[in-house]
Amino acid sequence: MTRYNRYSDEELLKMLRASDHYAYTEIYNRYHYMLLQHAYTKLGDEEQAKDVVQELFVNLWLRRENEMNAANLAGYLYKATRNKILDIFAHQKVRENHVQASLNDFASNYSYADTDHRVLEKELSAYIERQVQALPRKMREIYELSRKGHYSHREIAEMLNTSEANVSKQVTNAIRILRKKTDTFIIIYFIYNSL
Repeated sequence: MTRYNRYSDEELLKMLRASDHYAYTEIYNRYHYMLLQHAYTKLGDEEQAKDVVQELFVNLWLRRENEMNAANLAGYLYKATRNKILDIFAHQKVRENHVQASLNDFASNYSYADTDHRVLEKELSAYIERQVQALPRKMREIYELSRKGHYSHREIAEMLNTSEANVSKQVTNAIRILRKKTDTFIIIYFIYNSL
């Protein structure tokens, strides 16, 4: 077997174009480690550097019959490695821009959602207050003492000279009425705002 390590880069390249596997192996052995070090220095990621160099040598074999403008094989391989690294950086930049745009989009939508939530909360509070004022007088008084005054049913019963059972019934009825009206409000609100 011929000693391929004695051939020049130019001779190896000619043999490679003729599909000489041994010439390809010699080129690989001659430049693999240096290209790997170069890629690792630029990328800072060993696996990514290995992928770059492996892809470079796969492409070298696949394009062996095409006319490569490689008067200098080492220069050609370094330039191909550099271009692949630049492609990776460009894809990373595109990916980072996409992620940043997605985050910005989420942030702006979230703030809109947050604003919508606050508007709904404010409108709902005003609506509930109007519905509370529309309750029968005694029911409204008991409900307000319970929910706004934070009195217990026993305390309200003592204040109004009535039974705890009556207070409990009045609060339960007020909540049932308000829940029905509130559910309707929320449904109408969402239907209106989705148009």
